Amino acid sequence: MPKPYSFDAEIIDVTAGSTADTEFSVTHTLARVPLESFVVWRSQNAVIYRGTTAWTTTLIYLRTNIPSTTFRIWLT
Repeated sequence: MPKPYSFDAEIIDVTAGSTADTEFSVTHTLARVPLESFVVWRSQNAVIYRGTTAWTTTLIYLRTNIPSTTFRIWLT
């Protein structure tokens, strides 16, 4: 019988800021600095990428090339 696994991850719905290529923060509840984010859905054909500010135990920083894009990320 396979072992049950638990994942220390979080799925977050986010709406980007109103200016393209401007860093914005996203609150998370992992209680640690995340390792990576994966986009699992987006409302537009936008490129979502890591900002320049270091991630913390409560915030990550992202940018996108299309303003006000809504997307879902899997944060690990």
